[in-house]
Amino acid sequence: MLRNTVTHYGTIARLLHWGMAGLIILSIVAVELHEFFPKGSDPRAALMSVHFQVGVVVLLLIWVRIIAIFSDKVPPITPTPPLWQHIAAKLMHLALYLTMIALPILGIVMQQAGDKTVALLGVQLPVLVGVDKDFSKALREVANP
Repeated sequence: MLRNTVTHYGTIARLLHWGMAGLIILSIVAVELHEFFPKGSDPRAALMSVHFQVGVVVLLLIWVRIIAIFSDKVPPITPTPPLWQHIAAKLMHLALYLTMIALPILGIVMQQAGDKTVALLGVQLPVLVGVDKDFSKALREVANP
C-alpha cells in the first residue's frame, strides 16, 4: 500500500522518512570525515561535495514530505499519548522540519556569499545572495562553532 491507512504509514511515507534519515546521516558523516583530510585534497573536496549535494536533496525532499503530510491521513498513535506528549511531539517535528529547511539554505547562502556556485548534479541553483566574503565567513562560524 503506497498511501497511509488509518492504522499504518504507507510505503511513500516510510520511504521519505527513512530515505531522508539516511541522507541526513550521510551528510553528517561526510562533513565530519572531511576533517581527516588535508585542505585542498581530493578526498576532502569529494566529501564536502557529498555534503552539499545531499543537503540540497534534503531541501528538495522536505517539500515533498510536507506535501505528502498534508495530502494523506496520519495514523493515530495507539494508545493515545497524554496531551503534553502530543504537544511536545508536534513542537519537535516543527523544529526538525525547520532545521531541515534552514540548514541547507544556510549552506547555499554561505557558499554563494563566498563566491562559489552551488549546483545539484551539475545544474546550478538560483543565486540567493551576492558575493560577500565577510558574510560568508560569519555564516561559516555559525555553521562550524
